[in-house]
Amino acid sequence: MFKTKAGSTRKVLMFFGLVIKLPFLFRLRQRKFRKLSEYYFWKGVVSNLTEYATFRTSGYRLPFLTPTYFSLFGLFNVQRYEKGRQPSEAELREMRARWSPEAQRNAERVDSHHLQVTNFIVNNRGWHVIDYGDHVNSWGMSFSCFLIEHAEELAKCFSSGRA
Repeated sequence: MFKTKAGSTRKVLMFFGLVIKLPFLFRLRQRKFRKLSEYYFWKGVVSNLTEYATFRTSGYRLPFLTPTYFSLFGLFNVQRYEKGRQPSEAELREMRARWSPEAQRNAERVDSHHLQVTNFIVNNRGWHVIDYGDHVNSWGMSFSCFLIEHAEELAKCFSSGRA
């Protein structure tokens, strides 16, 4: 079975129990959009690099992260294909309500893209974050820092919320 999806900065290929994440490599025909396509390409590379670095440095302690096995300089990532279902908006709100006040405050400082239902999978082992690569931004808190800072609390919440 082979499937593809397009994220905000990366193309995702799914097959044989693996996920390959590639930065968008598209060419916009008009010269005025060339910088925009370069920007999205580098945003995808940064997402791949930070996703891999987060897993390599902390993922073994964070059982809710979907493992990222390999990255080639951010040009592509190889990740486990996590089977399950996407949670509903209501389930995500309930999950966030179980977080401590500090985690809830810090979640407000994270790019809202990371806390959408499309970035989570729920199965019999609990909740899993399938997209945790950081974007290029100069405000707030990076998602990887949020995950690491609240690792113990998130691990308890995510493991208790089974499908």
